[in-house]
Order: sequence, then C-alpha cells, then structure tokens
Amino acid sequence: MIGILYLTMRLVRRYLELYSWRLGLDGELAVGEELNKLMLSGYHVYHDIQGPKFNIDHVVIDNYGVFAIETKTHAKPKKAYIADFDGRVIRYPDYTDGRAVKQARRNARYLQQRIQDLLGRHVPVTPVIVLPGWSVTLRKKPEGVFVLALGQVQNAIPRIRSQKLDARDVSRIVSRLETVCRSEAPYAVSSDDESKFAQKLTV
Repeated sequence: MIGILYLTMRLVRRYLELYSWRLGLDGELAVGEELNKLMLSGYHVYHDIQGPKFNIDHVVIDNYGVFAIETKTHAKPKKAYIADFDGRVIRYPDYTDGRAVKQARRNARYLQQRIQDLLGRHVPVTPVIVLPGWSVTLRKKPEGVFVLALGQVQNAIPRIRSQKLDARDVSRIVSRLETVCRSEAPYAVSSDDESKFAQKLTV
C-alpha cells in the first residue's frame, strides 16, 4: 500500500508538471503568433533568446524602441478572467505573482546591457508581460513594466515609444539577434546525434 501510494503521488506530481509545461508552451505560442503580426508593420520579432541559465521569451524591435517580452500563462479558475496589476504585483483571483515583474525587469536589463556592449551607448529596453487568456485591469499607471492582455498587444506595442533609433542601430541590433537565433544547429542534427541516429537506423 505504501508503495502504491508513493507511485500514485509521483504520477500526480508528474501529471501536474506536464500540464504546467503544456500550458506555458501554449501561452508562448499564442503570444508569439500575435507578436509575429507586428512584422507586417515593419517590426523585427524574435523568440526564445537564450541568456545565462534563463531565456527571454520574445524580443521586439522597431525604430522607436526595444522590448523584452515575457509570457505568463496562469490557469483560470471557473468564471474568473481578470488579473489586476498595481505596478508591482499581478493579482489573479487565486494567486498573487510578485516575481513576474522582477523577472521582466531583470531580463530587460540583461538585453539592455548586451545592446550597450554592441552599440557603445545606452539604449533602453522596455519590459513587457503578456497574459494570454486574461483581461488586465491596471490599478495605477505602469512604471517601466507594462502588463498586457493578449488582445492588447497589437495596439499597445506601437504606442510605447522609449527612444528613437536610427536605421543603422536597428540594423546592428537585428544582425546580432539573427546571429544568436540562427547560429545553433538543431539538436536532432548535431554531429553527436547524427551518429546516434545512424546507429539506431543500422540496428
């Protein structure tokens, strides 16, 4: 009985982990698809920028700013769909998230430093959090971090203008991100994996 109980608890824990992972992936895909529409208006959009032991979900660039965008997907309780943001924390009906804003600021600072290293001057990066599936109520004017519902992305991003960038600066930033995003070989076709797959095919 003890063994069965232990295995059941492990299965439940594993199921919850998989559910959370799938929910997060679905949220990132939804936000990514919405951000990709901005490319029709001349924006540059990148996804899953790797940092040291963390990643930035999305990066958006145009002539009026750079945005580091985080997706936060939280399951909705029944008949609840409004999240409140007071400038410091996001309050869901069943949960208060005080870490998302800190993470968004931290990731924006990291990207800002990388751009400063590249251009040799300060370029502000605006942190944005998108909550797919939720409506967002602002309790006070945002102070540096913007929290948006998915449906607000198309209209809100063009209105947030942090600093005018000339075409050369945009080109250099985009070129560096292209290098970062395209330089990694797909996992399944790395040299080690090619030999592994070859061995499997010959067995």
